[in-house]
Amino acid sequence: MGDKNARSIIDELLDLIDVLGVSKDDLRNAIKSDFRYFEDAIQHSVAVKENGLKSIINRNTKDYRKSKISVFSPDNFIKVMENEQKHFCSNKV
Repeated sequence: MGDKNARSIIDELLDLIDVLGVSKDDLRNAIKSDFRYFEDAIQHSVAVKENGLKSIINRNTKDYRKSKISVFSPDNFIKVMENEQKHFCSNKV
């Protein structure tokens, strides 16, 4: 892919998503969690504290079995969103 192309894709992605901050409390919650990998525990801790956040998108969904919110692989998330869009569009007619 190359560094320049990856940076361009990330720049475009940032127009579509929000990036959440990590607090000291998030890190402490991650330390206390049962997640196998600390970075997954941090992501989960941050996601759970955010009101209205319904899911995490991660390539390693199996590492999130203990998640309190839904976890989708990128491919599955796209499929779910496409299905919701089709459902929404068919209800508008």
